[in-house]
Amino acid sequence: MNHPMLAVAVLAFSVAVGQDFEGSVTFRVTGQENVQSIKYLTKGNKIRLEAQEGEMQVVILMDVGVKSITMVMPAARMYMEMPMDMGSDGPENLPTDFRMTGKKETILGYACEQAVIRQAEGETEVWVTKGLGRFLQAGFPARSSSPVMKRIEEELVQKGFFPLRMITRPADGSGEMRMEATKIEKSRLADELFSIPTGYQKMSMPPRQ
Repeated sequence: MNHPMLAVAVLAFSVAVGQDFEGSVTFRVTGQENVQSIKYLTKGNKIRLEAQEGEMQVVILMDVGVKSITMVMPAARMYMEMPMDMGSDGPENLPTDFRMTGKKETILGYACEQAVIRQAEGETEVWVTKGLGRFLQAGFPARSSSPVMKRIEEELVQKGFFPLRMITRPADGSGEMRMEATKIEKSRLADELFSIPTGYQKMSMPPRQ
């Protein structure tokens, strides 16, 4: 799983849209030479994340209620259960500066506010709305989250925000990573979308180095 996909997977499992929203949010993720399409589907406590890069598709199924994560590889007809501590291995306690800037923008019809999080390693700009339900930390323990994700949890999650745009700019100028919603659809989703397809073979998670 490459860097942008991992970042979005960690973010996605930190997000559970409130019970009042059922449907999908499509994101475009760009970072250096990577361009990906991410489709985020939610129904109740279940989440389906579909990532497409070129011809390769990866599906991640998440159940907030039982705190499970499963990666599904449709092309290989295989799936893999993933550990709950797959978050960042980086330093935990780097100081961060958080502020709501007061800037406002409408994204896909939803009123958003800008938040900026700064630390020595760079800056993250997040545009959030309250129109799509609650941003809920559901699975990754705090010790495995990055300092930025922990600050987002503390400052935004508890206030019911949902991100529609997130831009990370490293301090070394190595290139920004941007995740931005391009489409929001409210719709009824079939239960089968959130379960492992019949006939798929289970594979083991390789040991972490």
